[in-house]
Amino acid sequence: ATQVLIGDLHSVARIEEAAGATALRSAAGRLAVGPALELAPAGGGYHLWLRPAALSGPADPLLDRLAELEPAAPPARDRRWNTPVPSSAVADVRFLLADASADIADQLDTPPAAGGHHHDPLHSAPDLVAALARTRGLSEDAARLYLQLITLPDPDDPRVTRWNGWDTARHAAAADELRGSGLVVAEERQGVQRTLFAPGPWTESTFAARGVEAAKLSRIPGAGPSLRVHVPAVPVRGLFQRAWTDTEQDRAAAAAT
Repeated sequence: ATQVLIGDLHSVARIEEAAGATALRSAAGRLAVGPALELAPAGGGYHLWLRPAALSGPADPLLDRLAELEPAAPPARDRRWNTPVPSSAVADVRFLLADASADIADQLDTPPAAGGHHHDPLHSAPDLVAALARTRGLSEDAARLYLQLITLPDPDDPRVTRWNGWDTARHAAAADELRGSGLVVAEERQGVQRTLFAPGPWTESTFAARGVEAAKLSRIPGAGPSLRVHVPAVPVRGLFQRAWTDTEQDRAAAAAT
């Protein structure tokens, strides 16, 4: 069964307490602590290995107890980019056992129609495009672009053109329509190849020149201004839905004040 390295140099007694089981030596010289944990000798201590298949799911109490054993240290840094990377193996296991992980796998196994791209909401969330176009009085292309601008962390013009299968003129027409709609902010910002942005605060990157709308970070677990790449933990369709729901709620709240 697949094992995940949780950490190094854990004491046997603390692991036994977390697992509620006694360590038993296996034929391979390792210590099995219940069905899910195994300690492998490493120098003067041990490597702690976890079998995710032995857990009941992402809310298994053992994961809570293992999380308490993880050191409260700053994230490790990727030596290639000098950027923080997630350090919690327990959090990774929770994600892999969660429904969102299976949903992403299903998305990867189900490519969009020929010529399409998941980052184009016309392919991944066509019902949202239709609803947005209807409620906001936008063309289909402008609705597609609007969803991308309020959802994706990096909807630069060259990327959007490629994702949507547009030429420059078609992208410009959609952008001009949005610019006159009052739904987006039009201005120049450093480090990005676009001039349209979702309303709200802008977060500058502490590492690269590329910033991002702050509201988008709240929808991407673990995201922050010090990361070079923001990786969603839900399928793109889910991101489009969350972004539109959040945006509509914000507009309603602003109108009520």
